[in-house]
Amino acid sequence: MMKKKSCPRTIVVLCETWSSDDGRSPADEARQSLRDRARKQRGGHWDWQYCKQARQALESALACDLCDADLPALEVIDVSPKKGCAVLSVTLGSEVQTVEALDDQYARLVLATGILRAAIAEATHRKRVASLRFELIPVVR
Repeated sequence: MMKKKSCPRTIVVLCETWSSDDGRSPADEARQSLRDRARKQRGGHWDWQYCKQARQALESALACDLCDADLPALEVIDVSPKKGCAVLSVTLGSEVQTVEALDDQYARLVLATGILRAAIAEATHRKRVASLRFELIPVVR
């Protein structure tokens, strides 16, 4: 049977502070952890690229009266990914100020969802087009 090694009575401190010749510096580690946190917060680079392409496709589809005559009055404010880019949250601004008119525009927008998804499919190269969730915000000019 082997005898256990005894612990040294004094602990030798090998390095109290980091320096540039010790391997990785704390600045490099901090930079890397900052990049990792930012990557987790904003999702994948590909998701945001897809959102940018979808925004451009939505802006052009709304501008050329593909869907409805009243929908070009809408302005695309933001497109962000939800559920791993399976759903796109689209925030639109409308110059209409009354609740009834906003509800009417929202109903027309929901009816035009298929056309808008087709425009996104034409502009992007994905196997599946994300479903769209709309949010209308009144914009004061």
